[in-house]
Amino acid sequence: MSWNLENTDVSYTSSPWTLQSDLALPERGWRAIDQAGLTVDRLLSVRCSSTLSPMQEAYCQQGDLIVRYPQTQANGVGLDIRYQITSVTANRLVLQGTIALQTRDFEAHPELCVSVGNVSSPELTPVSTWSENELHLAVVIDPIDVAQAKLVTEQNGERAILFFGEFMERGVIRKCRLRLILALNDRSLLETQRELEALSSEPLPLVS
Repeated sequence: MSWNLENTDVSYTSSPWTLQSDLALPERGWRAIDQAGLTVDRLLSVRCSSTLSPMQEAYCQQGDLIVRYPQTQANGVGLDIRYQITSVTANRLVLQGTIALQTRDFEAHPELCVSVGNVSSPELTPVSTWSENELHLAVVIDPIDVAQAKLVTEQNGERAILFFGEFMERGVIRKCRLRLILALNDRSLLETQRELEALSSEPLPLVS
C-alpha cells in the first residue's frame, strides 16, 4: 500500500484502515477510520507558536511521506515532517511521525505542540494508552524526547506534547519522533513495550 496524494489531501488505505489528512493544515492532524466506520480525529496534529509558511511540497520517498513548510523571511521558522507506516495488519496499525523544526532568528523560540489524542495521564511518559470510539490507541515517545518535553492542556481542552521552545537556537534543527499505535478488538495488540524498544533502538531518520 502507498500514500495517495491529491493536491494537499493525502490518504493511506490498507484494509481495514484508512488514514486521511489535509497537509495544508497540520494542526488538524490525521483522521483514522476502520472498516466499521469508527473514527478518531486530530492524531499527530502539529501546531507551532510561530506562524508557519504554507506547505511547499509533499512527496513520497522510500515509502514514507515527506511534507515541507519552508523558512521564509517573514517567519524564519521551517518545519519538515516525515510520516512512516512502520507496521500494518488487519488488527493493528503503527504511524510514526518525525518532526524537524528550524529557526534562523535568535529570539524566535518557537514552541511545537503535538496532539496525540485523549491522553488522561497527568504527566508525560514514554508510553500513554487510551481508547476512543472503541479503538485502542497508544503513543510511544523516545525517553530522550520525553526528557525535553511536557504534557500541556490547550485552550480547547486537548492534551498535547510541548516540544522545544526556549532553548531553540538560530540555525539548529531540532527533531522529535512519536509512534502512534491503533488496535482493534484487544488492547494487548498495542504491544507498547515492543514498540518502545524498537523506537529507542532505531537511529533518528533524516526528515528531508
